[in-house]
Amino acid sequence: MIYFLTGDITLNMRYDEVLKSLRDKNVGIIEKIYNVDDKGEEKFFEAISNNSIFSSKELIILKGMENIKKLDKFLEILGNYDLSQKEIIFLYRENLDDYDRAINRPTKKIMDLIEQKCKVILCRKELEKKSLHFYVEKELKISEYDAEKFCSLIGEDYERIKTEVEKVKIYLKDENFSFEKIMKIISLNKEGNLKVLIEKFIYEKKKNELIEFLQREKEYMRFLYLLNEELLIFYKLKLLEERRNIEAGISYKNFKENIYEGIKKYFRRERGDYIKEYPIFLKFKYLGLNTKEFYENKLKEILYLESNIKSGILPDDIGVEKFIGSF
Repeated sequence: MIYFLTGDITLNMRYDEVLKSLRDKNVGIIEKIYNVDDKGEEKFFEAISNNSIFSSKELIILKGMENIKKLDKFLEILGNYDLSQKEIIFLYRENLDDYDRAINRPTKKIMDLIEQKCKVILCRKELEKKSLHFYVEKELKISEYDAEKFCSLIGEDYERIKTEVEKVKIYLKDENFSFEKIMKIISLNKEGNLKVLIEKFIYEKKKNELIEFLQREKEYMRFLYLLNEELLIFYKLKLLEERRNIEAGISYKNFKENIYEGIKKYFRRERGDYIKEYPIFLKFKYLGLNTKEFYENKLKEILYLESNIKSGILPDDIGVEKFIGSF
């Protein structure tokens, strides 16, 4: 069997799964790994050309398929070999631009050729995000919400998530998971760090650490975007409270079973899904912090500030730090 794995940040996760499955089915199988960047094509064809009735089954892996200049010719040549004693894995890494768009995906023509010869496994971010969350949920034995939050703090790179998960497992041993326990040992990505600082800013009025982070990382516009998201949620919650759809003292069971379905349309995200019940419910205890008018005014201020920054009227650092100071 030939497996062709193509994708971006979850490629390694799927590769690990396929590798484990093949090893379990073929205990003691001989493994050979090559990389296109290191004359891997030549070595690969040498490896698959060696066949004998006495030879053991082999697992041959070729990484860096995205660097083969004429993939159609490669696939054509592949058809000349007897692969009956071979299990083969091809890895094609799709690179993403700043907007998470793949810049080197195989063309439809090439994919049609690949599908004729290989079992294709797509490992793309937009398809696999839930798989990353499930992996964390299973490994750390935590809720779906906590797994999603963990990934948002760490990032969505499988290798990094895998490293942080192992670190948490060793640190906790037999203790129950909680973010309060693990925050001091996990390595947050920039966005995850910023989200934590924004929560402290809104809920605890702490701004010094936030300003220091922004001055160091220059993430002023990302801060405005994330803060706007958070304030918009609270503005909607205050409107729903005003209409008596929700109230601060409601139980989670009641909210989940009787209320969430009726209001979730207000919490639809840009990617098309909805914010889950639990993260919305967790904000109820902060409903008394500010008025609906406060959130409305702050959302207008952010819109005005963002417009001034983008038009060049105001430097982002001065504008954002002044906004934080007067919040």
